[in-house]
Amino acid sequence: GLPTINVASKVVSESDGYVDIVVALSAPSASPVAVNYTTANGTALAGTDYTMAAGTLTWNDQDSADKTFQVAISNEAMDEG
Repeated sequence: GLPTINVASKVVSESDGYVDIVVALSAPSASPVAVNYTTANGTALAGTDYTMAAGTLTWNDQDSADKTFQVAISNEAMDEG
């Protein structure tokens, strides 16, 4: 069958400055695999809590190494408690 993509959930503090998002491919593929990604608002808001990120992750033939992209986290002083 086709390989699947897995993205682990992350929880970070605003003081961390950034978060690395790790994307895993379940198994190597005989053909290249490309995945487009973009951040989306949830409990955090783009422009206020983090900087929007988008791009493409690519695995070459027989590659199953994890790929990573980074999202900048804003350390604003507003209490969100």
